[in-house]
Amino acid sequence: MAVTAPIGARRLVDLRKVSPGAIQPLLEQEVQLWKRMLHWDFRPSAAMLSRYIGYRALDGLALCDGPEIAGYCYWVPEGRKALLGGLFVGQEWRGPAAENSLLRGALDTLAGWPDMTAQPGLPAAGWIRRVEAQLMMLSIHGPQVLPQGPPPQAFRRFFMIGALHPAVRLRPILPPPGYRFDRWMPSMTGDLASLVERCYQGHIDSEINDQYRTAEGARRFLENIINYPGCGALQPSASWVLLDGAGTPQAMVLCTSVSGSTGHIAQICTAPHLRGSGAGYELMRRAMLGLLAQGSVEASLTVTAANARALSMYRRLGFATTHEFDALVWTTC
Repeated sequence: MAVTAPIGARRLVDLRKVSPGAIQPLLEQEVQLWKRMLHWDFRPSAAMLSRYIGYRALDGLALCDGPEIAGYCYWVPEGRKALLGGLFVGQEWRGPAAENSLLRGALDTLAGWPDMTAQPGLPAAGWIRRVEAQLMMLSIHGPQVLPQGPPPQAFRRFFMIGALHPAVRLRPILPPPGYRFDRWMPSMTGDLASLVERCYQGHIDSEINDQYRTAEGARRFLENIINYPGCGALQPSASWVLLDGAGTPQAMVLCTSVSGSTGHIAQICTAPHLRGSGAGYELMRRAMLGLLAQGSVEASLTVTAANARALSMYRRLGFATTHEFDALVWTTC
């Protein structure tokens, strides 16, 4: 068992004061953990983090223990919200004390985050009103997270993996009359953002990610999947859209590649009036076959535990939960 360093030996420092070389051993450890736990190649994301740290352009904190960096977290502001994009603590220090120290430091920093557009004479602090976090490498859950407060809303999520080869035996389902399946194309992004907004009205996932609540936010969400490595490299040939007679998207699936042998279902949604029609199943079948054709042998996805309909479908398709984590939301900080 690893020996945990005493909390008194640690200190939080601005991530902008950390050099890429100093944090590299920690990032290498994180790469290995992502590979072992999730079957993901985290190297592209680690390289991007190292690059931004080198530019002194990443807002966040490092937890230092003497000369060693024990952990880090970073965040991305978006209007009056901040997204905790990552938090990782090395194996020697991993546990509630170190992880909560970083969470507390992040929330305390964001509580005084200045509004650079504030008018002279008006309070500039307290600009951030909402903090969201889906931290796959966080080892603490539920009441272990900041037991002294402020307590977050916590939504249990499942990380699932399923073999792709069984998809060749799945029965195809025809689209509803007047509808057709088509490949995803970049020109669809605006219409797909509107679809996401419609699909997630009143849905529990819109409580986790408020980008789902507006077409503008959904567009930013989709562009992150398309353009950045956080969810892997987009695979257009495995990404599908269901169009109605007017050519308007009514359902979609976007797939990425997260390693040489693993694909990922980055986003799937179906308009409310088509739920139960088999559209979601057929999108998954096509996505699985598309990933299989490109050399993947398995695929991963994440789903909120309370989303019983989606969870049941994924299990029927052979996906099994391999990791559980909490999506965390603080509405004030």
